[in-house]
Amino acid sequence: MNLSQTMSSGVANISSSATLIPRLDVLDTQKDIIYLLELPGTDQDRIDLEISSTEMLLSAPMASDQYDKAVFIHQERIPGSYYRQVVLPAQVDADQVSANYENGVLEVRFPKRDDKLALKKSSKTKSKHTVSAN
Repeated sequence: MNLSQTMSSGVANISSSATLIPRLDVLDTQKDIIYLLELPGTDQDRIDLEISSTEMLLSAPMASDQYDKAVFIHQERIPGSYYRQVVLPAQVDADQVSANYENGVLEVRFPKRDDKLALKKSSKTKSKHTVSAN
């Protein structure tokens, strides 16, 4: 029995990439709505975050492996990219968003609008946001 047969134990090698939906937690604080997205294996400078008054779009490729030229004997980690579209609640101020990426978790923080402004949601213009690191 060779090493490939020993390690396979019924799991096939992965030869293509996948689009993964990152896990999401949404927190409601007194001042903010906070989105926490898990993006393990992603370089901060490759995270693309687009915000409009009604939605947040996130896309990010997983970091490329340092073993690009090696032949895998066994592979379970899925190569690919992340994508998530989130509808924003009316009470967030999409113009004042901040984002921070640390330890594989992206935190996107939207301050809440006052009730009068939430009813008059701003136009659907999109903007890209820079993700900062701690």
